[in-house]
Amino acid sequence: MTTTFHTFRDLPGDVRGFWERAGRGQDPAGYFTGSPEWVELMDGEGAASIAVVRGVGGRIAAVLPMLPRPWELVARVLGLNLFRRRLNTLKIGGGDLIEDGIEPAALAAGFCEILARHPDVDAIWFEHVGAEARLLKLGTAARTSGAVFLVSLFHALPHVRLTLPETREQAMALRSAKSVSRLRSKEKALAREVNQPLRVVEIRAPDDWVPYEERIERLVNQSWQAQLFGQQFRLDSVRGTALRGWLRGFLLLAGEEALAFTMYYQGMGTMVSAILAYDRRYAKFSPGAILFLHTLERLYAADRPEYLDFGEGDADYKRQWANHTMEVGAVLLVRRRMGLAGQLALYRAARGADRLGRRVLQVMGVERLLARRAKRGAGGEGNETAD
Repeated sequence: MTTTFHTFRDLPGDVRGFWERAGRGQDPAGYFTGSPEWVELMDGEGAASIAVVRGVGGRIAAVLPMLPRPWELVARVLGLNLFRRRLNTLKIGGGDLIEDGIEPAALAAGFCEILARHPDVDAIWFEHVGAEARLLKLGTAARTSGAVFLVSLFHALPHVRLTLPETREQAMALRSAKSVSRLRSKEKALAREVNQPLRVVEIRAPDDWVPYEERIERLVNQSWQAQLFGQQFRLDSVRGTALRGWLRGFLLLAGEEALAFTMYYQGMGTMVSAILAYDRRYAKFSPGAILFLHTLERLYAADRPEYLDFGEGDADYKRQWANHTMEVGAVLLVRRRMGLAGQLALYRAARGADRLGRRVLQVMGVERLLARRAKRGAGGEGNETAD
């Protein structure tokens, strides 16, 4: 069993072929953001290293495309930070292990060679492992290697998707007629509130967003997610994706005022949700839900994907529209290094205390109240769906 390392420039054809074949076989709907083409796009500075584990006779057993990325190890209990450490990690492109029957011992040997080649790396980061068997394989490999701790970031988190039906009518039937009618009524009420007709603009190329750039960025950067996580968004950051034809955005406008914006990545039959933002002043009218209904109509008018991937989480709108749910996990394989063991133990203890505290708050009805208050911001009544 040997491990070789490549860049995209010198990636052998048999490796790319294995990557495509095994990736599609593992998860056709998830292959787009785990494909060689997508990972190469994310490798903006050409720093990616693709580890290829081969068995007897040179047979490929696993491919691990690795992108250098920082990761913050934060021990937090109910919002209070106990400590923070920035880790240098190699993030696995696509988030999952691309493999074909590789044994944990062989995978462990591959991890040891990866760490030996990258002495400054603290951890290997698997963001989205889509099968329980692969999670178990990673855990066994970590223990076998003696070189890494396995730290579970989350386990059995629902990952939800909509497999789009053949017709628009079938898609709308995923929700009750009463529910759809209620959203249509909210749309009319929102138009009356702003005293402007509503319209939807589709954005796919940089030229499309130029007239709306400032409004879109302001809307996204004032969203509750941006406020909570300190994220700042610039449309120029997705220019490369747009130029490849993989960007698809929808903007809800009232006159010249931006009310809601959604952005997706679309390619290889899958559309992946990336951004959802809305003006919280109008939250009680559910502008995100209104925009999602228009988005579905646009999909059936042109370039309908096979899958719409909402990602991880159990938000109401995901459950209401999704017709397929799988469980995923995320792990860090952290190098056994002096000082990290104690911090990892504190991290695990803090996560346990945080989960216990949140359960207590949930029983008391406090956690949901705090989450709603964070989303409403300006005091709206919250969205029924898609916000």
